[in-house]
Amino acid sequence: MTLRVTFAALVSAALILTGLTGTARAQAPRDPSPDLLALSVGWYDALHDTASAVQFRGEWRSGKGFWKVRPLIGVMGTTDGAYHGYAGILVDFQVGNFFITPSFAPGIYVRGNGKNIGGPVEFRSQIELGYRLPNHGRIAVSVDHISNAGIYQRNPGVESAMLTYGIPLDLIMN
Repeated sequence: MTLRVTFAALVSAALILTGLTGTARAQAPRDPSPDLLALSVGWYDALHDTASAVQFRGEWRSGKGFWKVRPLIGVMGTTDGAYHGYAGILVDFQVGNFFITPSFAPGIYVRGNGKNIGGPVEFRSQIELGYRLPNHGRIAVSVDHISNAGIYQRNPGVESAMLTYGIPLDLIMN
Protein backbone atom coordinates (compact mmCIF):
# COMPACT_ATOMS: atom_id res chain seq x y z
CA MET A 1 0.00 0.00 0.00
CA THR A 2 1.50 3.37 -0.94
CA LEU A 3 1.97 6.16 1.58
CA ARG A 4 -0.65 8.24 -0.21
CA VAL A 5 -3.28 5.51 -0.01
CA THR A 6 -2.36 4.83 3.64
CA PHE A 7 -2.66 8.53 4.48
CA ALA A 8 -6.03 8.81 2.73
CA ALA A 9 -7.28 5.71 4.54
CA LEU A 10 -6.19 7.06 7.94
CA VAL A 11 -7.80 10.45 7.38
CA SER A 12 -11.00 8.81 6.12
CA ALA A 13 -11.11 6.45 9.09
CA ALA A 14 -10.58 9.33 11.52
CA LEU A 15 -13.37 11.35 9.93
CA ILE A 16 -15.74 8.37 10.00
CA LEU A 17 -14.88 7.54 13.62
CA THR A 18 -15.30 11.18 14.57
CA GLY A 19 -18.76 11.19 13.04
CA LEU A 20 -19.78 7.89 14.60
CA THR A 21 -18.29 8.23 18.07
CA GLY A 22 -17.81 11.97 18.44
CA THR A 23 -21.48 12.79 18.67
CA ALA A 24 -22.05 10.11 21.29
CA ARG A 25 -19.19 11.07 23.60
CA ALA A 26 -18.30 14.64 22.71
CA GLN A 27 -19.57 17.42 24.87
CA ALA A 28 -20.22 21.02 23.99
CA PRO A 29 -17.56 23.25 25.52
CA ARG A 30 -18.44 24.60 28.95
CA ASP A 31 -17.99 28.12 27.63
CA PRO A 32 -18.83 29.35 24.14
CA SER A 33 -15.95 29.00 21.69
CA PRO A 34 -14.39 32.36 20.89
CA ASP A 35 -13.35 33.51 17.44
CA LEU A 36 -9.77 32.31 16.92
CA LEU A 37 -6.75 33.40 14.94
CA ALA A 38 -5.02 30.08 14.23
CA LEU A 39 -1.35 30.35 13.27
CA SER A 40 0.41 27.24 11.97
CA VAL A 41 3.82 26.14 10.80
CA GLY A 42 4.80 22.77 9.39
CA TRP A 43 6.01 20.57 6.58
CA TYR A 44 4.47 20.87 3.11
CA ASP A 45 4.45 17.68 0.99
CA ALA A 46 5.24 15.68 4.12
CA LEU A 47 4.60 12.24 2.61
CA HIS A 48 6.37 12.51 -0.74
CA ASP A 49 9.45 14.70 -0.26
CA THR A 50 9.30 15.68 -3.95
CA ALA A 51 8.55 19.35 -3.33
CA SER A 52 9.09 19.65 0.42
CA ALA A 53 8.97 23.13 1.88
CA VAL A 54 8.11 24.89 5.10
CA GLN A 55 4.45 25.88 5.22
CA PHE A 56 2.91 28.79 7.14
CA ARG A 57 -0.81 29.23 7.60
CA GLY A 58 -3.17 31.77 9.15
CA GLU A 59 -6.89 31.17 9.68
CA TRP A 60 -9.85 32.95 11.17
CA ARG A 61 -12.15 30.44 12.85
CA SER A 62 -15.56 31.68 13.91
CA GLY A 63 -16.80 31.02 17.42
CA LYS A 64 -20.37 30.96 16.15
CA GLY A 65 -22.06 28.54 13.83
CA PHE A 66 -24.93 26.16 13.35
CA TRP A 67 -24.92 23.17 15.70
CA LYS A 68 -21.15 22.49 15.86
CA VAL A 69 -20.43 23.52 12.26
CA ARG A 70 -18.50 26.79 12.07
CA PRO A 71 -16.93 28.75 9.21
CA LEU A 72 -13.23 29.33 8.62
CA ILE A 73 -11.24 31.47 6.21
CA GLY A 74 -7.52 31.04 5.68
CA VAL A 75 -4.42 31.36 3.59
CA MET A 76 -1.31 29.21 3.49
CA GLY A 77 2.02 29.90 1.91
CA THR A 78 5.19 27.88 1.46
CA THR A 79 8.87 28.77 1.28
CA ASP A 80 8.84 27.83 -2.40
CA GLY A 81 6.13 30.34 -3.30
CA ALA A 82 2.96 28.23 -3.35
CA TYR A 83 -0.21 29.80 -1.88
CA HIS A 84 -3.70 28.52 -1.15
CA GLY A 85 -6.52 30.86 -0.12
CA TYR A 86 -9.65 29.07 1.08
CA ALA A 87 -12.95 29.26 2.94
CA GLY A 88 -14.79 26.33 4.45
CA ILE A 89 -16.24 24.68 7.51
CA LEU A 90 -15.01 22.91 10.61
CA VAL A 91 -16.60 20.87 13.38
CA ASP A 92 -15.22 20.67 16.93
CA PHE A 93 -15.71 17.54 19.00
CA GLN A 94 -14.51 18.03 22.58
CA VAL A 95 -13.97 15.70 25.48
CA GLY A 96 -12.87 17.75 28.46
CA ASN A 97 -10.12 20.05 27.23
CA PHE A 98 -9.13 17.77 24.36
CA PHE A 99 -10.60 18.16 20.89
CA ILE A 100 -10.62 16.70 17.41
CA THR A 101 -11.55 19.02 14.56
CA PRO A 102 -12.14 17.84 11.01
CA SER A 103 -12.46 20.58 8.39
CA PHE A 104 -13.04 21.02 4.67
CA ALA A 105 -12.31 24.08 2.54
CA PRO A 106 -12.31 24.70 -1.22
CA GLY A 107 -10.00 27.41 -2.46
CA ILE A 108 -7.65 28.84 -5.05
CA TYR A 109 -4.10 27.49 -5.33
CA VAL A 110 -1.16 29.41 -6.83
CA ARG A 111 1.77 27.13 -7.60
CA GLY A 112 4.68 29.58 -7.50
CA ASN A 113 7.82 27.41 -7.53
CA GLY A 114 5.96 24.72 -5.57
CA LYS A 115 4.44 21.41 -6.50
CA ASN A 116 2.15 21.17 -9.53
CA ILE A 117 -1.05 19.73 -8.06
CA GLY A 118 -3.19 20.16 -11.16
CA GLY A 119 -4.83 23.57 -11.30
CA PRO A 120 -6.10 26.59 -9.42
CA VAL A 121 -9.25 25.08 -7.83
CA GLU A 122 -8.15 22.82 -4.97
CA PHE A 123 -9.86 21.34 -1.90
CA ARG A 124 -8.29 20.99 1.54
CA SER A 125 -9.43 18.36 4.04
CA GLN A 126 -7.83 18.32 7.47
CA ILE A 127 -7.96 16.55 10.81
CA GLU A 128 -6.65 18.36 13.89
CA LEU A 129 -6.03 17.01 17.40
CA GLY A 130 -5.36 19.34 20.27
CA TYR A 131 -5.76 20.73 23.75
CA ARG A 132 -7.85 23.72 24.82
CA LEU A 133 -5.99 26.03 27.19
CA PRO A 134 -7.60 27.79 30.19
CA ASN A 135 -7.71 31.10 28.24
CA HIS A 136 -9.60 29.28 25.43
CA GLY A 137 -6.48 29.28 23.27
CA ARG A 138 -5.52 26.03 21.58
CA ILE A 139 -2.43 23.99 20.85
CA ALA A 140 -2.84 21.34 18.16
CA VAL A 141 -1.23 19.12 15.55
CA SER A 142 -2.87 18.43 12.23
CA VAL A 143 -2.51 16.67 8.92
CA ASP A 144 -4.17 17.90 5.75
CA HIS A 145 -4.55 16.90 2.15
CA ILE A 146 -4.97 19.34 -0.73
CA SER A 147 -6.12 18.04 -4.10
CA ASN A 148 -8.49 18.90 -6.93
CA ALA A 149 -10.76 15.83 -6.57
CA GLY A 150 -10.01 14.82 -10.15
CA ILE A 151 -11.42 17.92 -11.86
CA TYR A 152 -8.09 18.31 -13.70
CA GLN A 153 -6.13 15.65 -15.54
CA ARG A 154 -3.25 15.99 -13.09
CA ASN A 155 -4.16 15.31 -9.43
CA PRO A 156 -1.16 14.21 -7.32
CA GLY A 157 -2.33 16.03 -4.18
CA VAL A 158 -0.12 17.19 -1.36
CA GLU A 159 -0.12 16.46 2.37
CA SER A 160 1.08 18.65 5.20
CA ALA A 161 1.85 18.07 8.87
CA MET A 162 1.33 21.18 11.01
CA LEU A 163 1.67 22.57 14.53
CA THR A 164 -0.99 25.19 15.40
CA TYR A 165 -1.56 27.76 18.12
CA GLY A 166 -5.06 29.25 18.23
CA ILE A 167 -5.29 32.68 19.83
CA PRO A 168 -8.72 33.91 20.99
CA LEU A 169 -9.37 37.15 19.12
CA ASP A 170 -10.80 38.80 22.24
CA LEU A 171 -7.32 38.50 23.81
CA ILE A 172 -5.80 40.33 20.86
CA MET A 173 -8.50 42.97 20.56
CA ASN A 174 -8.66 43.86 24.27
